This record gives sequence, structure tokens and C-alpha cells, in this order.
Amino acid sequence: STNNNHDILLETSRDAACRFKLDGDAPATDEFPNLLRFDTTDNLQHTKVLTVAAGDHTLHVICAVNDGRRTLFGQENFLLTVDTTAPVILSFIADPDPVAEEELAGGFLTEFFVETDDVTTCKFGEADLDFDTLPDSFGQVPSRTHDVEVLVPDDLSTFEFFVRCKNVINLTSESKRVTFRTDSTIPFSVASRTDAEVL
Repeated sequence: STNNNHDILLETSRDAACRFKLDGDAPATDEFPNLLRFDTTDNLQHTKVLTVAAGDHTLHVICAVNDGRRTLFGQENFLLTVDTTAPVILSFIADPDPVAEEELAGGFLTEFFVETDDVTTCKFGEADLDFDTLPDSFGQVPSRTHDVEVLVPDDLSTFEFFVRCKNVINLTSESKRVTFRTDSTIPFSVASRTDAEVL
């Protein structure tokens, strides 16, 4: 969330009384009477408006059900994150650059690689547009790294692309630019990358 106030809603399979602890070690069930109360509880749904500082927090929840003979406890931990910072694109490269080999079906193929400081989805295009308007996607699986193959049509040309990324709470990065060129006149070559003492 980008908001410090979390509306917590939990649901149990039976009427229960639930209490919680924020952060620290998970409490034992014998600590239940000393834990904090939900705003509403003692039924199937349990609510709390919780204000937390920026960062990652763990909400430890224990729920108790009395079946007349004994008290049964259920325990869960939930991750809460308050993130008010947009993601940052750490790198955006095209490889190979330059692209020297034309594909059999025509065009020149390179691959874009993007790395971000947060879990994101990314989109790209040839104009510097906002995230939702960019036409092409790296796929929509959130990750810190993204790659996609890109085919361009023209030889002896320079291409410019822009990328933007959005994190899981819909904050969008600044754009980052990459340029690469195509040149089929570059001669084919083979070079050894083996250390000299191995040869």
C-alpha cells in the first residue's frame, strides 16, 4: 500500500475471537489474552484499521474458538508493506549492439534486458510515453528482471526505445532510454576469450 493506514479484514471458518501483535517474534497461544484486539471480532469477520510506518511489517494473528470443552487456536502471519517510493530502473540494455546479422525471414533481432530495484512489470516503445500508453510489454509476470526479443526492420540504422516500469502498488518509474544500431557490413569474426595460460 502507499497509505500508512491499512484496513485489515480477516475471515475465519467459524465464529472466533481474534487478536494480533505487530512485528517481532510470533506470539505463543498462551499470550493470547495479552494481544491487541481487533475493532470487530467474535464472529466470522474481523476488522481493524491499523496505522503503520513505511516499510515491511508482520501482522501476527491468533484466533480462538471455544467448543464448550476446550479452546482451539488458529495462528497466521501476514506481511504488510507501506511503500511510497516509485520503482527505479537500474539498467536497460540491448544485446547484441550493434546487430550485424539479418534474420532469415528479414529484420534484425536484439534482446532488451531491464533490471529494477523493486518487483515490477515493464512496457516499452519507440516514443517516451506514460506507462499505460506504451505499446509493448515484457510480459506481465512481476519480477526485478525482464527480457524480451525485439525485431527491427532496417539495416544501417540507429533505433531508440524507452521503457517504464510499474510496481505492484501501481507506482510508475521514470522512463529510461536505450539506443542500438544495425550494421550488416560488420565482418564475421571469431575471438578467444580463454585465459592465455590455458591455451
